[in-house]
Amino acid sequence: MSVRRQLLWSIGLAALVLFASMQFVLAGLDPNIAALQLSFTPEAFREVLRAWKQPGVDAYRSHFPLDFAFLICYAILGYMLATGTSVFARLTGKRSTQLRSVLPIAAAFDACENISHVRMLASDAAITPIAVALSGTFSLVKWLLTIAFVVAAVASLVVRRR
Repeated sequence: MSVRRQLLWSIGLAALVLFASMQFVLAGLDPNIAALQLSFTPEAFREVLRAWKQPGVDAYRSHFPLDFAFLICYAILGYMLATGTSVFARLTGKRSTQLRSVLPIAAAFDACENISHVRMLASDAAITPIAVALSGTFSLVKWLLTIAFVVAAVASLVVRRR
């Protein structure tokens, strides 16, 4: 196995372990974190925090180190999949360039979302209409880019098999 392939597998495994660890830390949050991530008003954001109560908010706060490491892993993984594997081999030029950037850009939006949540959790005064709207937008873009990458990868693999 080549060094590049070993690195790809190692980063993929690290991402999987980090994702599973976050799921463990956040298990039982009701509503789930998507409700907080996709809040667009201070009222909706605070409503989720109230539903979680302090132990849930503390669990959410504690997940950030894992999430920052995870977003670095999936950014690198996406770039490596798009540039160093046959997943997108049929694509060239502009499409190839776009796919190479999708998960790193999603990770940048994820980091912005995380930073905004850390700030808002530190002070209720930071939960402003603009802060929550930006945070929700960061999250929405992150999810749309991630879904687009997965759909493109699956479609590429299906086409390649035919």
